Amino acid sequence: MDVGGTNIRAAVLDQRMRILVRTQRLLDKSSPTALLTCIGSCVADILPDSERTLGIGVAMKGFVDHEQGIMVSSISLGMENLPVRAFLSQRFGLLTAIDNDVHTATIGEIYYGAGRNCC
Repeated sequence: MDVGGTNIRAAVLDQRMRILVRTQRLLDKSSPTALLTCIGSCVADILPDSERTLGIGVAMKGFVDHEQGIMVSSISLGMENLPVRAFLSQRFGLLTAIDNDVHTATIGEIYYGAGRNCC
């Protein structure tokens, strides 16, 4: 899932990183609760009813403490100290990871994009 400044984009991937389902919606930034609810609803819309789901990954704008699972601050979202990992893992009972969007994009390029085979 990519939580941007105005939209959320999410997809379900198989083990070969093929997109099975995807969705996009406008982001509700009116309050921390509204934002978390919007993120959770987006996951609920596409999450398959399967015990084989391994987890949820979230890329967010701003400063993210991936060890604590918190979006520490984001100017574009206008919020601080958002407990994204705790919210999603409690709601869905799945392992959840959160990191900065630039960091996650870089990792994606290394393993699946332009950076593949160069490191």
